[in-house]
Amino acid sequence: MDPTTSRPQRPESVLDPHVLPMLLGCGADLDALEHQLLVLAAHPASGGADRAWLVRFDAPRGLLEGWDLLDRVEDTDLTAILMRARRSRPEMHPEREALRAWALMPESFEGACDRAWRTGEPASGPGGDTPGAPWDTMAWVRVVPLDHEGGRHGLLVSGWLVRPATEPAADALHLVARAALAAQRTAHDAASGHARGHALAEFARIQLDAGLRPEQH
Repeated sequence: MDPTTSRPQRPESVLDPHVLPMLLGCGADLDALEHQLLVLAAHPASGGADRAWLVRFDAPRGLLEGWDLLDRVEDTDLTAILMRARRSRPEMHPEREALRAWALMPESFEGACDRAWRTGEPASGPGGDTPGAPWDTMAWVRVVPLDHEGGRHGLLVSGWLVRPATEPAADALHLVARAALAAQRTAHDAASGHARGHALAEFARIQLDAGLRPEQH
């Protein structure tokens, strides 16, 4: 078989009516949302990758760091597996541990990863363009940039052992990821605001119970 071609990819979009509500259901749980994005990248009804990786950007250190990975998902019920991904936490295993030991400065990237990081738009190309990257043995990768809190959060990398005959729906995955990450931040801020309000109210109650009163001016 020609190494640049592979089995045809299903042209279905990840913008299924049930997908975005499932991601929004993660609320303020960023880890659960990221795991669901990996499911979308590796499920045959959406991304269809042989393996997907998520790398996070550590801004203070200026490094992109390996975080999580997922092999191709064979479960046909996308909604059910998204629900499981939201409720469960992936177990640590040697491959995940090795991934979390990997890090690289963004300016060291080449090819698709470099273009996606610089432009903020999905990009594709040979996986070996960045030697030493976790996906460097893949014939083809599709890279979706992830933005969070007004800046670049990381990259979602989908990899194929042989190049797909048709380009996966990375633009749809990008739109879903952007919407879900923005909603996650809103949920986090709302939860934090509620927690701060509750803490202030509790502090005031303790003051009153102790016979203290705010100073009068």
